[in-house]
Amino acid sequence: MCPLNAGVWHLYASPAGATCSRVDAIPDLTMDVQSLASLYLGGMSASLLAGAGRIHPHRENAVAELARAFRTDPEPFNSFGF
Repeated sequence: MCPLNAGVWHLYASPAGATCSRVDAIPDLTMDVQSLASLYLGGMSASLLAGAGRIHPHRENAVAELARAFRTDPEPFNSFGF
């Protein structure tokens, strides 16, 4: 849908901040933008998405590291109905 989003992106996060940049490398894992949005908004675990075939790891422990990076505590809660 948006060709500018395609490609391999490197996400780096630390207590000092985070960066995301396009790189020319073999990815640790592959996912579509819908899966990334589910992780970003919270309430959906990387391991659950991987088990459903929405995230495809290309390196051992990649899903576990992704899960830790997107972990929220407490889990998101919406008190308003849509």
